[in-house]
Amino acid sequence: GILHDGQEVAVKKIPALFFKESVYDEINIVINLKHENIIRPMGYCHEIIMVLCHRQGKYIGGQSMIFCFIEKLMRNGSMEHFITTGIYKKTSRHGLFDWSFCFHIILGTAQGVCYLHEQRVVHLDLKPDNILFGSDMNPRISDFGLAIKLVHVDDEITRDGSVAGTLRYMAPEYLGEGIISIKCDVYAFGVIIFRTIGLMNRCESPVRDDCAGWAEVAQDAGRLKELFGPAKVDQPQLMEIKRCIEVAVLCTQNDRHKRPIMADVLLMLSGEKEIPIPEKALA
Repeated sequence: GILHDGQEVAVKKIPALFFKESVYDEINIVINLKHENIIRPMGYCHEIIMVLCHRQGKYIGGQSMIFCFIEKLMRNGSMEHFITTGIYKKTSRHGLFDWSFCFHIILGTAQGVCYLHEQRVVHLDLKPDNILFGSDMNPRISDFGLAIKLVHVDDEITRDGSVAGTLRYMAPEYLGEGIISIKCDVYAFGVIIFRTIGLMNRCESPVRDDCAGWAEVAQDAGRLKELFGPAKVDQPQLMEIKRCIEVAVLCTQNDRHKRPIMADVLLMLSGEKEIPIPEKALA
C-alpha cells in the first residue's frame, strides 16, 4: 500500500479464521520496541464488518473480523529468499555471496536479538524467513506472532501442550519440554549463523547446520582454507569466519545453561571476548 505522504508500506492481513486474542499480546510487545534491526508496526487496525447472510430461507446478521498490521515495506525480501535463490545484487565475482555481506547479516541480527532480550522479549521464531531487508540492506527481525515478554530476563517458563515455531530452529528444551527462555533465541541464532555462512558455499557447504560438523571445520585449518580460501576471503576475514563458526557451536549446545547470552555473543563476534571451547571439543 501507499500512505498519503507517498511512503510505501506492507499490509499484513490476519484473516478472521486465524484471529486470536494473542494478536493483542503481539501489539503490546512490539509497540515500545525501537531498534534499527527490528521491524516495528507503523500502525494497526481491527475492523468488524456487519454482513447479511442468507440461511435456510432467512436473512440473518453476522460479523466478519479483519485485523491488519501496517509495516514499512522491506523491498529486498527475506534472508530465506537469498538462501533458496542465491540472488543478491552485491555478489562477489565468483557468483557467491561475499563475506562482508554475510558478516553484516550476522552482526545486525545479533544486535537485534540482543536488544529484544534487553527488553525481556523472547521471539521464539527466529529464522531466515523472519529476517527482512529494506533498500538499505540492513537486516531487520520481523513477525512477533509467537513472542512473549518475560517478567525477568533470566526467567524460564514452561508452555503446556503443543509448542509452535519452526522445527529446524527450535531449541531442544522447548521442543521436548516446552521450556521457554532467552536461550531459545540463542539456539536459533546459532543455526542462522550456520546458514548465513553457507551462503558463501551454496553448493559445497559441508554440513549444513550440523553443530558437530561445523565444529570440526573450525578446528581444521586446512578444511577451513579449502572452503573459504584466498580466492574468496583474505586472512582476517578467514579468522572472522572461524570465530563465527565457534560462536554458532556455542549457541547450539543442547544444554541451554552452557549457551552464551546475546550480549556476550556480540563481544565474541567482534573479538572483544575470548570464545570458550565447548566441552565436547575438549574431549
